[in-house]
Amino acid sequence: MQYMLAVHAVDGAPQPSPEEMQTAFAQVDRVNAELQSAGAWVFGGGLLAPDTATVVRVQGGDLVQELGE
Repeated sequence: MQYMLAVHAVDGAPQPSPEEMQTAFAQVDRVNAELQSAGAWVFGGGLLAPDTATVVRVQGGDLVQELGE
């Protein structure tokens, strides 16, 4: 099995304090370390804002690509 864990912020939502962010980063680091210790492959990296995204999907048998705004 493969899983993806994504940590993201919602545009317009109240932003956590710097201290809360550091706590969250430390918690994610601990989860990553536990997964790696168990032999799982872990990738961690930041993503760009959602408006830069490209969505690729199949619709009616055709490949559809939608570029960010």
